[in-house]
Amino acid sequence: MANWYDTPANVTQYNDIFKEILLPPVRDQINREVLLVNQLQRVTGPPVVGKQWEIPLSIGRNEGVGAALENRTLPPAGRQEYDRAYLKPTHFYGRILLTGVVKDLTEGNVGSVANALAEETRGLGINMKQEACRMFYGDGQGILCQVSGTKTLAASGSDSVTVHYPWGSSKAENDPTIHVRKNMYIAFVEEGTAAVHATGLVTAVSSTAITFTIVSGGNATVDNDYVCRVNDVGSSVPALEDTSFASDPDGTPHEPYGLLAIVSEDNPGGSSTFMAVPSTETFWQATVKDMGAALSELAVQEVLDEVYINSQRMPSLLLTSHKVVRNYANGLKSEKRYVNTTQLQGGWTGVEINGRAMVADFLCPENCIFLLTMDELALWQVSDLKWIDDDGAILHRSESVDRFQATMKWRMNLGTYSRHAHGLICNITTT
Repeated sequence: MANWYDTPANVTQYNDIFKEILLPPVRDQINREVLLVNQLQRVTGPPVVGKQWEIPLSIGRNEGVGAALENRTLPPAGRQEYDRAYLKPTHFYGRILLTGVVKDLTEGNVGSVANALAEETRGLGINMKQEACRMFYGDGQGILCQVSGTKTLAASGSDSVTVHYPWGSSKAENDPTIHVRKNMYIAFVEEGTAAVHATGLVTAVSSTAITFTIVSGGNATVDNDYVCRVNDVGSSVPALEDTSFASDPDGTPHEPYGLLAIVSEDNPGGSSTFMAVPSTETFWQATVKDMGAALSELAVQEVLDEVYINSQRMPSLLLTSHKVVRNYANGLKSEKRYVNTTQLQGGWTGVEINGRAMVADFLCPENCIFLLTMDELALWQVSDLKWIDDDGAILHRSESVDRFQATMKWRMNLGTYSRHAHGLICNITTT
């Protein structure tokens, strides 16, 4: 007699439950509640050539224009100058487990098991939402924080590691442990060389002490190493390709590009190019201003003007942290000025500055503002988030453990048509 989980009727029922009941709320959480994803244009299902998307870039004008006297030579015919950028899909997964005990307790009733799965899927949606938000603000390398100074990890037992914010700010309000959580596997990766020195399992996090505790450090010395996500920890340090920090030979990271990679003057992660175009090209450099002071409308206007001069594009959305928005709003109140608010699609609201919406996002890197031309920014995807069901079933029984699992996948990457259409103000002083 066939088992309850692989009879054709039950497989069909489970697939319908996963697709029609469990999947839509997770999609909605990411598409609606992740601010950047909510505002982005989507490019779904474009042809993938050689495992990558080919993206046309306009890099020069048609010079077949100009004035001429009567009966004189006309301007020579011309055309726009184009180049090509290339963007590889990255692969974002979410997985849930259902133990055999749950199956036995529900006596194989499809509806009862579906109720057990609903709570797991709801939690998965929250976790995937936060992880997607972190990735889309990062630089593609999976960096969570950075070790403060030198730390020698024990060969066995646990270690407490002190960390700081990895992008040039050590202010306490930034909470450098915000991306580190209990039961997360992490790797200590050397800045510059990408060498993996050690891995471990996080057992505790203290945002007050700015530390986290790990086990299985592996008797290694970590010196200002990046702390990055890793999928598993074996008996030895995993090879670099096993970590989310790793990249393909061409420098494409395993995580999607985020705003710190796109809105930059440099190539991310020490690679030679960004989207296969070198950052030595002036059209492939964002405008970056090191503030070193409190935010001012003049500084914002300077960056807006420079972006427009360089690209003939004007940023439409400003993304920053709650701290920067509060400081700016309080400054206006102290000057007896009214704080205007503006509303974006999806119900998001922001403070108006220089005619633009400045919106706070809780995982946006602190003390900076991204000035984004949204028409020049897009999320390329093979398809929207979906369950893996290549063999016809979504729920699968483990071969060696009494449990069942289901996996979501999202093949996508964040990119831009015009890197110099964006700007960044960093090192903003807050109180």
